[in-house]
Amino acid sequence: MEFPLDNYLLKIEVSLRYKKSNNGQDKANLTIGWFTNIGSYAGKLKDSDWLSDDLDISLVGSAHPGKDIYSESDASLKANIIDANLLYNFYFTQNITVGGIIGYRHQKFEYDVSNADQIGYGPYYPYFTVYVPGPVLDYEVEYDIPYLGLNTNLLCGQEFELNLRAAFSPWTYVHDRDDHILRYKLSKGSCRGSAFFISINADWRFSSGLLRIGGEYTNIDTQGTQYQEFYAGEWKGESFTVNDEITSSFWVVFIGVGCNF
Repeated sequence: MEFPLDNYLLKIEVSLRYKKSNNGQDKANLTIGWFTNIGSYAGKLKDSDWLSDDLDISLVGSAHPGKDIYSESDASLKANIIDANLLYNFYFTQNITVGGIIGYRHQKFEYDVSNADQIGYGPYYPYFTVYVPGPVLDYEVEYDIPYLGLNTNLLCGQEFELNLRAAFSPWTYVHDRDDHILRYKLSKGSCRGSAFFISINADWRFSSGLLRIGGEYTNIDTQGTQYQEFYAGEWKGESFTVNDEITSSFWVVFIGVGCNF
């Protein structure tokens, strides 16, 4: 399943800075930020089912390798992202600072999915090409990402500053909960793996604040197991465990203003 993230986000960020006494450059910087989405509609959830052998398709009893069912559904999202990090600069020139970062990021995405438009392929075409109105899926996923990284600031004159940042986490943990409402099947996954972030920001500083534009790319890759259980219907009580993979990649592009106190 491919979950969308086509939303506008609001970010509130607070920074506490310790500056060098001789030139006013940042020696250390503690930052805490919170993202949440503005508007709930996130786009289309895309779901593909694939077959590989006769066991997968015992209903029709003939091999049909490849894509079997594809659907798109409306997805509403509630997103919360909290990031806290400490930057310590260890290299200084007149216009450049370089520092190390240690931080922690928590991401939680909650989806309500409805109105499935489904197409069946091969032998399944007449049985599974259908439109299903109303709720079809509830899904939530949480990421815990402690990370380390490097940060570089380049001062261009007295008003403009360019920031480059890269961070990596080999200790990324992901937990998700997937309720297939129409099939009465609840799945819970637990995965671990890695993540990295790359960001670039440009600041225009004026008397009491700044204007910032920038963007960040995030990539997360984890593997683990998923426990599945039918909680109602003819298969009630049946359960099993399968291999699981949870991945995520997205861009955030932003514009913001800041104030100095």
